[in-house]
Amino acid sequence: MFRSLVLFVFLCLGCNAHKIFVYSPLMGHSHVNFMGRIADTLTDAGHNVTYVVPVMDLKLKKTCVKTTKDVRILPASKEVEEIMSAGHDHQIKTLWAMKHDPLSLMKVFGNMTKAFALTCKQVLNDKKFLDDIASEKFDILIAEPFFLCPFALAEKLKIPVTIGALSTIQSEVISDIIGEPVLPSFVPGSMSVAQSDMSFYERFKNTLSVTAMRYLFLDSYKVESDVIKEAFGSNFKSYTEYLADVSYVFTNAHPYLSYPRPLNRKTLELGGIVVDQSLKDKSNLKEFDAILNERKHTVLVSFGSVAKSKDMPEDHKKTLLSVFEEMKDVTFIWKYEEDTTMADHLPNVHLAKWMPQVALLNDPRLSLFVTHGGLGSLGSTTEVAYLGKPAVFIPLFADQPSNAIMASRYGGAIVLEKTLLDNKEKIKEAFNEVLSNKKYEENAKKLSIILNNSPTNPKDILVRHIEFAGRVGRIPNLDCEGRNLNLFQFFSLDIYLAVIVIILSIISLIYIIIRKIVKYCTNKLKVKSE
Repeated sequence: MFRSLVLFVFLCLGCNAHKIFVYSPLMGHSHVNFMGRIADTLTDAGHNVTYVVPVMDLKLKKTCVKTTKDVRILPASKEVEEIMSAGHDHQIKTLWAMKHDPLSLMKVFGNMTKAFALTCKQVLNDKKFLDDIASEKFDILIAEPFFLCPFALAEKLKIPVTIGALSTIQSEVISDIIGEPVLPSFVPGSMSVAQSDMSFYERFKNTLSVTAMRYLFLDSYKVESDVIKEAFGSNFKSYTEYLADVSYVFTNAHPYLSYPRPLNRKTLELGGIVVDQSLKDKSNLKEFDAILNERKHTVLVSFGSVAKSKDMPEDHKKTLLSVFEEMKDVTFIWKYEEDTTMADHLPNVHLAKWMPQVALLNDPRLSLFVTHGGLGSLGSTTEVAYLGKPAVFIPLFADQPSNAIMASRYGGAIVLEKTLLDNKEKIKEAFNEVLSNKKYEENAKKLSIILNNSPTNPKDILVRHIEFAGRVGRIPNLDCEGRNLNLFQFFSLDIYLAVIVIILSIISLIYIIIRKIVKYCTNKLKVKSE
């Protein structure tokens, strides 16, 4: 009887489970980490998840999944290997000196666009992979809409439900495609250095940034779309059609951390899903326990996984070491990716290739976190905010300036321009300000309380909406008519123009009538006087 009951329970669970295809190219730790958390969350909820990983960045070794077991690695082609190991590596090293402007970003992402297209071509030409995927008969596809390939593949294989998942905040182009308003007048762009309260000049720069990001995405889409049409025929749907048909767009924004903005009901915010609370365990701190007890203040320095500290310009390294040397009463733990003796003469500096970052951030003995401001990877603004740690953000590229400014507006952090990394006094001033002024710690803890007690749980939001979409299929109820309107119609500019024309016409008519009346009266008076 008991065995029959257990079998019945498992059969019921199997009936409710959906077959989910998660497409996550190995490119950028923050992207892979976000997609990996989505896959594992759905696996933990009892669904059958297949995690497909086309390799792009050979230096990334982790797929970032733990509980998802069906992981399929697609090796990189020689062309992609060459792009990613040659020019791209050189460009990554230049991030320390690159300006925070759209033109500089376009140079970095030029090679990425080629790599996206070549990876797509490889996937669509892999007959065995396509046959395997077709035979699986998936219910749902989840992929980042930075890539068109998986959405075109889902369209071709008739996967009923497609879902976009952005490891960043909402993208301007995706907003356009699903009919969501993009308002640079008060919403900073995804790669902008603006705040929500902008002057005329800042609004102008923010609008330029938003426009540039549209161009960057659309250029990448055009190149990848050509590859898709070559594989599936020139009459295949345009990307605006199959991207607009997604049931939902999950983003890595958090409603209580990100800038308030108008969203339509397709957009759901999963900010916080990348924070692995299990890593807070103090047992992970064994080798750092003694270091944390050395001095009253301990500072953790980490710039993430893309722009590595070892690639930092030598003058920046020397400046930081000089600051560390002068702040003798503070212990510094610096994530540095290779062996070096450059800090051997400094007793208060400890270099480490790896560290249990979440556990360190959760430890009250850590006083300050110096980081780059990524949104979904090591050193993420979300981690800092959730764990309530004061920070000095030194954003390097892409969305990091926007993330850093966004997080600092709550009063728990300072943003320091990377151009000041050769200015010892400015760096020291920023560190001392946060370490000596209790308001940063207090504000960081307030934000942490808000986020950790938020009425929205990212994992619950993900699972409930995926299960709903899997049950009912595509959801046209959420299709916004705004996606079919041009710019003039979307913002009612044609209405305003028509109203202005009508008002001007009425004013002109009144003017003409008055003029004629005056002329008539003048002529009559003239005749009378004669």
